[in-house]
Amino acid sequence: MVELVPGVESFQVLYGIDTNSDGALGVSRYVTQDQVPADTPVVAVKIGLLLSRANDALPESDGTREFHILGETLTEPADRAMRKALSTTVRLRNYDWDAI
Repeated sequence: MVELVPGVESFQVLYGIDTNSDGALGVSRYVTQDQVPADTPVVAVKIGLLLSRANDALPESDGTREFHILGETLTEPADRAMRKALSTTVRLRNYDWDAI
């Protein structure tokens, strides 16, 4: 495994697709990259992160705490790290809304 960004244990992405042909702009559902149908507009992206930082002042974890990030469940390893789960949703503004 290659570490691209120090302290990022998990990076999850879901794509908001617009499958309605009603002309209204919006997300019909969120899917993984391999579930995006061809020629279906992606109009938003959900991003989830699990960040960690080692801290020897903390007691060792028992490895039972779980983090839920965009549908993925991650179990904390038995170590001395602080962890924080974050998520956000971004509307894609570069989409050609006039083409709908």
